[in-house]
Amino acid sequence: MTLPRVRVRFAPSPTGPLHMGGVRTALYNYLFAKKHGGDFIIRIEDTDQTRYVPGAEQYILDSLKWCGIEPTEGVGYGGKHEPYRQSERKPMYKAYALELIEKGWAYYAFDTPEELDNIRKQAELAKMPNWQYNSISRMTLKNSLTLPADDVAARLEKGEPFVVRFKMPRNEEVYLPAPILPPPRTVPHYSLVVSSRGTMKTQGSCQPRLLLLLHVRFLLLHHQAGLS
Repeated sequence: MTLPRVRVRFAPSPTGPLHMGGVRTALYNYLFAKKHGGDFIIRIEDTDQTRYVPGAEQYILDSLKWCGIEPTEGVGYGGKHEPYRQSERKPMYKAYALELIEKGWAYYAFDTPEELDNIRKQAELAKMPNWQYNSISRMTLKNSLTLPADDVAARLEKGEPFVVRFKMPRNEEVYLPAPILPPPRTVPHYSLVVSSRGTMKTQGSCQPRLLLLLHVRFLLLHHQAGLS
């Protein structure tokens, strides 16, 4: 079987200077792409605006260039898959987030970070230090699973901040696509989420939509799956 063209990426966050661990990751991806005649892409993971540091993005790009690690495409270099800043790709993802909600696979959550921090503090005082947001605790919180439909609509209309969370089932297995492993190779026991929140596993027999990269973290999965 002929594998698709190798496409790997390095996706730093502009929250500070580039450190040596990041340089190593970028170098491994760069060399892997070069060896296989593929593409090395720079994507800026700037969705955490609370930690954003002005000037950090350019510093990272300049540092990689100084190291001789220049991408085939990405921020500052262009390419047919623009934009390469994650925050600028939100409109592309919005339709799929809404589809997940409509099909019952995700939900709106209106709890603020301060409210969740307070719940964790209260849990610690009650000698329950390992409080988690899961399929049980979410039913006591402010979200579209617990609030009346008209209340949810009013909050959305008002522009109240929210996040979209996956509706992970309890004590069930959820399979995710593993497109880097050509069928029939699968990783049936590569668990991403375990415990009472449900189990998420990869399956190599299906392909996701809007797939940009086929070889992300290829070496890591290759090692963990024990493939040769």
